[in-house]
Amino acid sequence: MANALVTVAYALLGLGFGALGVPLALGHVPPNGTYGFRTARTLSSPEIWYRANRIQGIDLSAAGVVIAALTVALYFAWRAAPASLLALIDTGIMAAALIAVAAHGFVALRRI
Repeated sequence: MANALVTVAYALLGLGFGALGVPLALGHVPPNGTYGFRTARTLSSPEIWYRANRIQGIDLSAAGVVIAALTVALYFAWRAAPASLLALIDTGIMAAALIAVAAHGFVALRRI
């Protein structure tokens, strides 16, 4: 039962990250100080803001789906593992995915 709760929690977190990426990818989030890929450069120009946040939104949506899928796959592969181990691995998956999104954002920003 605890394993299922861990899986549901992390899968929902992943889907939540994915959902947060959609408005960014669609260009529905104007420059602001709260939500989006905020750097001095992205906040300096609406054009740069929308281009960088489109990339980040696509990446974040994809990462969310990957996090959710890997979390569910992990549950079925290691159902007998302790819930704490599943949570630790899920945290690692989430951290790796979000670090990759951020890293790609900075690389892409240099090219814009």
